[in-house]
Amino acid sequence: MTKKLNYALVSIFSCALTYVSVLCGFISLPTPQNCMNQPSRDKSHQVVHYTILDNREEETTLLGKLPMTQVVQESRKASTSTSYKTTKTTTQHQNANKFHSRLRFVMVVGLEGTGHHFMGQVIKESPIMETLSRLKLAPTKLKLLDQKLFNHINATTGLWNAHCATEEDEPPPDLTHTLKLVVKYLKEMERLAKMNANTNNTIHVPLNTAVGGVKGFGQVSYPNFKGDCRKLNYPSLDLLYRACDMAKVDCGHVYIYRNPAAILQSTTRNRKYSSRMLEQIHLYKSMYHIITAEFVAFPERTLGCFGLLESNNGNNNKAWWKEMAPLWGWNSKQLFYEYMESIYRPPRPIDQNFTELLTSRSVEPYMHSLNEVHQKVIQVCQKAKAGQLEAISTRQEQN
Repeated sequence: MTKKLNYALVSIFSCALTYVSVLCGFISLPTPQNCMNQPSRDKSHQVVHYTILDNREEETTLLGKLPMTQVVQESRKASTSTSYKTTKTTTQHQNANKFHSRLRFVMVVGLEGTGHHFMGQVIKESPIMETLSRLKLAPTKLKLLDQKLFNHINATTGLWNAHCATEEDEPPPDLTHTLKLVVKYLKEMERLAKMNANTNNTIHVPLNTAVGGVKGFGQVSYPNFKGDCRKLNYPSLDLLYRACDMAKVDCGHVYIYRNPAAILQSTTRNRKYSSRMLEQIHLYKSMYHIITAEFVAFPERTLGCFGLLESNNGNNNKAWWKEMAPLWGWNSKQLFYEYMESIYRPPRPIDQNFTELLTSRSVEPYMHSLNEVHQKVIQVCQKAKAGQLEAISTRQEQN
């Protein structure tokens, strides 16, 4: 009995050490020096360890300047002192071009209030949507797929939000069946594209923001919709990418972001998603952590990082316009720029009274933390896009 107990304690302690080793690199908390750069002894678990880089000039260029409030200034000091670098692993990780399929399904990832509706405007008139319409993939086929990914009206049928179904909902969720339907629709769309497309180029299919009229789908932001299940209502990239692998189609994601103060002003003051400021801030910080974990798990599926509604961009908007043009099929950057200039409207500045609230004694610690995490998500996204981030995965031992 004593031997079994000792063995159990050793196992628990070993697992705890492995977990801490990941946290030491992943979260920028004060850590002992000997916690950094420790290779995994168990080769069956390929784990990424993060080290610290000092690359302030690069980060200033990528992140721009946030509104000059005390809390934002402090968060920039913290964020510009850390960025991510990873030790190489031998694992074969998921990537956005593993099957060389004709279609590549693209998820627009971002908190609510970061520009999903604006991205929808960009995609609506894009050459990609013309192509998808000509191939009879949008809107009908895409809507069928979307309804199986997320269904706020009937949660039992949504792959991403079946956990929000209540005990009274009938029939109960059959997630295996739902997953098979998602795979079926992905395969069917790929088959039609191969049969009818007159190009060998990869055709991007925006999974969200692209088509309207999908009841219960929304913009699929983090979180998505109001209601009792709001805190758990967000997409799951690992489920999506499992379905993509089963269907043997390529899939990826882009990240859209915005100054957290502007998000809060939009969602708590303008649209009144919540009147409880601290609860909203904490919810968004949790969403940032979830997004970060997904980007670290699937780095090579990252196709872009865009500050769509960053009021500080000024004349630098074309820096990300240039990268977005080919994403949605524009070969002529001039035509894309002309279209963007016709629809882009700078967001409203943050109200001074609202800024004072966020820097008040009752809110500032939460807001400071939110800003730090926001900056780090951007860093992770940029490094994943640049191929400087390796995946965290677990490999089963070969017998």
